[in-house]
Amino acid sequence: MTEQEIFEHLFTIADQSDDTGGVVSSCLVRQGNIVAEGISCNDGKHSEYVLLRQLELSAIPVLPDDIIYTTVEPCGKRTLGGPGEHMGDCTTNLIQAGARHVVYAAPDPVKLDTSSSKPVARSVK
Repeated sequence: MTEQEIFEHLFTIADQSDDTGGVVSSCLVRQGNIVAEGISCNDGKHSEYVLLRQLELSAIPVLPDDIIYTTVEPCGKRTLGGPGEHMGDCTTNLIQAGARHVVYAAPDPVKLDTSSSKPVARSVK
């Protein structure tokens, strides 16, 4: 699959989400094929968390050449006391799972440079 086809798929499956705070979808691609996917949920579960949980339950490891695709940049922190705080941030979770390559379509809309209040975009790939 091409990156365009992967992102078209992610935007298509995003319609299945019940997330009222902003829909995000992600997938793990191995050798050009989607192995697993995740969609954000209204209960605070981010798509990357759902994806990693699905991989864990299926006993599918993240291999060094695998690529994680996500429609929005993985979060770098969770809101203290928020519904997803116990799940940890997506960036740390992806690194701990062994992800070396992450491609996202758009920067995190709530991630701000605190010195200028402007959005900051960083690609891991």
